[in-house]
This record gives sequence, C-alpha cells and structure tokens, in this order.
Amino acid sequence: MDKIILLDGNSLSYRAFYAMPALQNKSGLYTNSVYGFTLMLERMLEDIKPKYALVAFDKGKQTFRHKTYQDYKGTRDKTPSELVEQFGYVRELLDSYGIKYEEHFDYEADDIIGSYAKLAEKAGLEVIIISGDKDLTQLASDNITIYYTRRGVTEVDHYTPEFINEKYGLSPEQIIDMKGLMGDKSDNIPGIAGIGEKTAIKLLAEYKTVENVLDNIDNISGKKCEECGSYMLEVDKKGTKMLKCSSPTCRNRKVISRLTNLRCDNCHKKMTLFGSGENSTYRCVCGNSLKQKEVDKRIKNNKKDKASRVDMKKYMKQESLGNNALRDKLLGLKLK
Repeated sequence: MDKIILLDGNSLSYRAFYAMPALQNKSGLYTNSVYGFTLMLERMLEDIKPKYALVAFDKGKQTFRHKTYQDYKGTRDKTPSELVEQFGYVRELLDSYGIKYEEHFDYEADDIIGSYAKLAEKAGLEVIIISGDKDLTQLASDNITIYYTRRGVTEVDHYTPEFINEKYGLSPEQIIDMKGLMGDKSDNIPGIAGIGEKTAIKLLAEYKTVENVLDNIDNISGKKCEECGSYMLEVDKKGTKMLKCSSPTCRNRKVISRLTNLRCDNCHKKMTLFGSGENSTYRCVCGNSLKQKEVDKRIKNNKKDKASRVDMKKYMKQESLGNNALRDKLLGLKLK
C-alpha cells in the first residue's frame, strides 16, 4: 500500500525551535527551528518512505472557530520573533525537497490535515500524520496513524486505535468527547469545571458521549453541593481526595481522604485518613486500620514521653555542667 505523510508545519516548527539550542548563522539569523525541522523531515522520509507528502500551516490568527467562540486560543503567548523569522525559510526548505505545502485563511493546519487524511484513506493510501498536537489523534483508524512528537524532534508515539484504547480505554472518536469534558488549556477551552482526564474517561466508559453524559446527569452517582445545588466532583490532588463543586463560582470543597505521615505498625507504609473528627479512620493498604481516638491517645503519650526526655536532658545537662560537688568527686577519681 502506498503511503502519504501529512505534516503539521506550525506544530513541528515550534517543537524544533524549543528542542534545539539557539543556533544562529554568521548574519545573526536564528536557524534552530529550520535545522530541527530538517532532521525530523529527513528521518520521516527515510523511515516511512512515502510516495506522497504534504505540509499544512496555519495562515491567519482568526479562524471560523473564533466566530463561535471569540476567546478561542485567547491565552496563548505571542510567537517569539526568533521563530517567526524562520517560518519563511522552512517553506523554502520544503521547496528544495519538492514537497508541497498548503495554508488557508479561516482554517487551521489541523483542518487541512484532517481533510487530506480522509480523502487519502478513501483513495486506498496508508496515512501517517506527524504532529505535536494530540487533537489529531481523533483521526486514528486502521489506515491512519498519528506520529505524535512526544518530546523534542526524535521521541515519537504512534497513535493507532489500539494504542488509544490501551492508553485511555477509549475509541479515537471519543477523544473529541474527552476534550469537550475536560477542556484544553492550550486552546483556552474551559470544559466542565472540576473534570480532568481521569473523570472524563470514567464518564465516557459508561456513557460513551458528552451528549449521553448530559442526558443522564441525574443518574450519575455523586453528591450535590449543599451551597448551590450543583454536582460535587471527585478530585485527586497530591494524595488528597476531595469533593469539589462543579460550579465555577462556588468554592465548596470537602476532603474525602488524604495521605498522612502516620506509619502503619505492620508494614510501615504511610496511612490514609478517611473522614473527619472523632469518627475518622486511618487505613493502610495492607488492611490495618486505626481509629482517630487511638491515634490521639498515641500522640498524647508521645508528648508525655518527649517531655520526660526533655526534662531528663535538662537534668543531665545541669548535673554535668553546674554541680561543683559532682565535679569534685570526679577529680578525686584521678589516678596519681
């Protein structure tokens, strides 16, 4: 089967720019993005040996998506001038290879790549998409593989339907739903407050789509916020599990459990605290548990032991440094 490679020009230029050292030519022109892009292109041409190739670029700052959502990509930093001055040379590089590139107002490089990927698949070609943008993984199929540049210009993951299912437990089409639920900070898409990747995957495993999640919102297990009535979402942050209100304007939170510094008597691993107040319980992964009252009793006893040890230390210090009679006795033991 003949192959076609579709490259995300902007994404790969960015990756190359930040992966390579700040190289410059004699004229002071930065060349790190062009150089990194060349290394990546050479490797892909050699490894894949495609019959067809196309590079897609973003053309304008405004796309058709801005008409629906004005703040789309509104939080992105300005592109460094050291990178901007290299975009033209990347295009010249492609001309020297005889590789065509395409860009359109109102559309992003992703849209161009997606369109060509579907057309090429229908034409019976094996499609390889090369990008640092995970949004394109929704296109994965039996004949479309996304080479995601995970790090720098050399470390690449191959996103196939099987890889996506193993990594997320989802189908490629559900990547769209996952992004819709959790949002995307890089594109300034908010998603649903309090829902991260884990919660989104859990919901989609049961309800399959965002639409079904919304249609079954009353059937989704979970507590409602006592202050505003919105649903409380479970959040795991640095060993502390809590219920957080899904409303962006409500600050209500309740801790479910948190990892503590208390060590288990049996296996010496850190124990997790569940609940609050006198009825709370410390539990270990080995099955051992302690009630809060037992822990409080231990702390109280430890404080007494510590106090007695401190008193003894003070006593010994006073005896050794301040008692003249004791010092005289010691001098009397000196051998003649």
